[in-house]
Amino acid sequence: MFEKIISKEREQGINVVMVYELTRGCPYACTFCDWGSLTYSKVLKFNEDRVIAELNWSSNNKVEYLFIADANFGMLYDRDKKFAQHLNQLQVTTGYPVVTIAQWAKNSKAKTLEIAKIFFNGTNRGFTISVQSMNDAVLDAINRKNMDISNLESMLKSCSKEGINAYTELILGLPYETAESWKENFGKLLSAGQHNSVDVWFCQLIENSRLNSHEEIKEHEIKFAEVPKWSYGNPTDEDLDIVEFENVVTSTKYMSFDELVDSYMFAHVVLTYHYGGWTQMLSRFLNKYHNLSYLEFYTKLHDHIRDGDGLLTDQYNNIKNFIIDFMTGNFDVNYIKKFKDREFHSIGWAA
Repeated sequence: MFEKIISKEREQGINVVMVYELTRGCPYACTFCDWGSLTYSKVLKFNEDRVIAELNWSSNNKVEYLFIADANFGMLYDRDKKFAQHLNQLQVTTGYPVVTIAQWAKNSKAKTLEIAKIFFNGTNRGFTISVQSMNDAVLDAINRKNMDISNLESMLKSCSKEGINAYTELILGLPYETAESWKENFGKLLSAGQHNSVDVWFCQLIENSRLNSHEEIKEHEIKFAEVPKWSYGNPTDEDLDIVEFENVVTSTKYMSFDELVDSYMFAHVVLTYHYGGWTQMLSRFLNKYHNLSYLEFYTKLHDHIRDGDGLLTDQYNNIKNFIIDFMTGNFDVNYIKKFKDREFHSIGWAA
C-alpha cells in the first residue's frame, strides 16, 4: 500500500516523510501530555526483526526524512543501540533516510549519549534534553522531575565534547510558572552551558491529558484559546484551506495574558540574539570575565529593544502584535496564509 502511495508522490516530485515507531507507550505521566496518563503507560516493544526489516524498507524506498516517534528513544539501551547502529549503516551506505530525528529519553543518562554518538553522523537532528521548566514548583505540578542541574551541565559538556548538537525544550504557560521564573529558566539553562538551541512551545491542553481536566483547569485558573494548528513547515495555500485547531493556554493564576505575551517576547529575544549568534559571544565573554549574569544581560537587552525606536524594535513589535492577534483569534484564513512563512511555533525564526 505504501509503495503505491510513494510511487504517486514521486511522480509529482514530492519528498517522502515517514513517521515510525520502534516502541509504543510511555512510562512517565507528565500532566501536560496524554502519552503516559490515559493513553498507553506501558511500553510495547515491536519485534526486532520486524523493525530492522522496516528500517531497510525506508532506505530501499528512499525516504528523505524519518521521524522516530517513540516517546523515549534511547531508554532501552541495548535494543536502541542496535537500531541506531543499523540506521547509521543504512545512511552511510545508501544515503537513505537522508535525515532522521528521534524523540530522546526524557531522563537522558550517560549511556543514552553513547547511542547519540552513533546516531549523529552529520545529518541527523540534535539530541533532546527536555526540561520544560527549570522551576521546582512547576516540575512538581506537572509530575516531571528533571535531572539534577549538575548532571545537566555534565550532559551538555559531554555533547559539546563529542560534537553532538543538543537542544532543550521549554513550555510556556505551565502551572506555577510566573513571568519571573520564566526568565530565570533561560538564565539557568545558559549558565548550565546550553548555548546551542532552545525550542519554546505554548502549553497545549491535549484531549486526554490530566492538565486538561476540569480539576486542573479550575485549580490553576487556566484560560485558553482555540487557535489554528499550523506548524506545517512550509505550507502551501492549499494546505491551509483546511485548518485543524488546538487549545492553547493564554493565562493562568500565576501568569496573566499580558505577562504570557511578554514572556514569549523575552524568549524571542534570547532565541534570536543568543541562539541566532548575534550576542552569544558578547554575553559569554561578559559572564566569564565580568561576572555579568545571562539573566541580567538578556533582561537589559530585551528592555532596550522593547523600549527603543529602531529596526530591532519594529521587528519586535511585528512579532508581538502577530502573537497577540493569533492568541486572541483576531485573524481569518487569509491572515494565516499571509503569514504562512512565520509558522506559529517558530515565528521567531523570521527574525
